[in-house]
Amino acid sequence: MHTKARKVMIIGAGNVGASAAYALLNQSICEELILVDLNQQRAEAHAQDLSDAAAYLPGMMTISTREASDCADVDIAGDHRLRRRAAPRPEPAG
Repeated sequence: MHTKARKVMIIGAGNVGASAAYALLNQSICEELILVDLNQQRAEAHAQDLSDAAAYLPGMMTISTREASDCADVDIAGDHRLRRRAAPRPEPAG
């Protein structure tokens, strides 16, 4: 039995987050998709692009941006923020 998630939040609207958002939209995984990013303009731009694409897909999905603190009622949250490493990666042996 397939159950559709009601709300999905993606933290980080860079390349990975935007790609994940498009995949969710394309597969009609949820009813509402929320993009969260420190760069609010980037999140809003991706949300607008996804909303434009949604017009050509079957089904309805609401796409918006919010602060992460306003998303206590989401069903699924994905964190795609870039992590800074404390030290450089070691070179592969061989």
